[in-house]
Amino acid sequence: MDVMIDWENMPWDEVEGEPQKGFRSKTCVRDGQEVDLIEFAEGYVRDSWCTQGHLLHVLAGESTLRFRDGGRAIRLRPGDTGIILAGEADAHRMEPAAGECIRVLLFEQP
Repeated sequence: MDVMIDWENMPWDEVEGEPQKGFRSKTCVRDGQEVDLIEFAEGYVRDSWCTQGHLLHVLAGESTLRFRDGGRAIRLRPGDTGIILAGEADAHRMEPAAGECIRVLLFEQP
């Protein structure tokens, strides 16, 4: 089994139906471990709030990670690493501004 993930030669995930503007992803699953390379760009809008937990690492670009509680908004930049806890108390969504594009790795727990 390969140790390294060849993101460069991996195709972007195919989306059923209408693709979501400003969003694309690549997913690698090995032995129950999942890693997603996700790109959020200008035009991405999520109407709902994500309540899943994530370990994230920013590879490139900048964007705002906003929490539903209204009091927390974090500016993400290259090199930032964080843990978002699962649940309603940490419901969140990415909000890229005009001209922004951010690439993040999300490490999902099995």
